[in-house]
Amino acid sequence: MASKLTAGEIEIELAGAMRVLRPTIHACLELSRRWKGFRNLEIALVGLNVDAFIDVVQLGLGIEDRDQAAALVCASPLVVDPPAAEHSLPSAVARFVEVLLNGGRPLEAEHAPDPPAAGG
Repeated sequence: MASKLTAGEIEIELAGAMRVLRPTIHACLELSRRWKGFRNLEIALVGLNVDAFIDVVQLGLGIEDRDQAAALVCASPLVVDPPAAEHSLPSAVARFVEVLLNGGRPLEAEHAPDPPAAGG
């Protein structure tokens, strides 16, 4: 089971290497500002807007240099088979945006049953 500190982290394969997107307040606020809201970001991602993928990767990885994030995105497939491959660029970015919109927590955590009370 993942610790609470890393529960919202998303593994992503970029340019053939595994990396980790980390939900931060900065990433959430900056993506909202750049795209004038998450609805616009989601529309751009569905439309395979490369700039949208670059922004998410840059902020999720905490990369200062946008060109470095662009190189990672452009060296990774946007169209994959199967489309929902867990660590693929499109799938991981979509899950990362969901995590940001869920307060940094994965959606599954919201539906997990409560642990039994001690002393039952």
